[in-house]
Amino acid sequence: MGIWICFGNVIWVDETTDPRGPLVQLEGMNLQVVNGEGSAARANALGKLIVGYDEANYEAEISRCSGGRYADQSICENIGATWSHTHKSGSHYLVTGAQNNYSQYGGLVAGFQNFTTSSYSHRHRWIRQHRHRRL
Repeated sequence: MGIWICFGNVIWVDETTDPRGPLVQLEGMNLQVVNGEGSAARANALGKLIVGYDEANYEAEISRCSGGRYADQSICENIGATWSHTHKSGSHYLVTGAQNNYSQYGGLVAGFQNFTTSSYSHRHRWIRQHRHRRL
């Protein structure tokens, strides 16, 4: 077990006793993930917290503009954005699930084959094309 102490706060790294595998625990501190641009309102594809593998969605049938609100490919590309069926260029996102796409900044995308191409937005559905169902 490794222990680092900084100003009374502790970072624990337990590589052997947790049956689930190596565990890192922060005690008495926050974790901040940033993209290095000095602002949450800038995207450079860094500064994300990704839970899982963040696989690409190669099955997507619909292309979208990374600039968000543009539904026309030529307008999208004229403003310097990318027209594609897969986007992973966003910053300051919480990303979990599989085959999700995100661009811009400050959002959350979760579930399966979801997308968000607007700033400060979220998208989450657990099964593609289906909303939550009551049991």
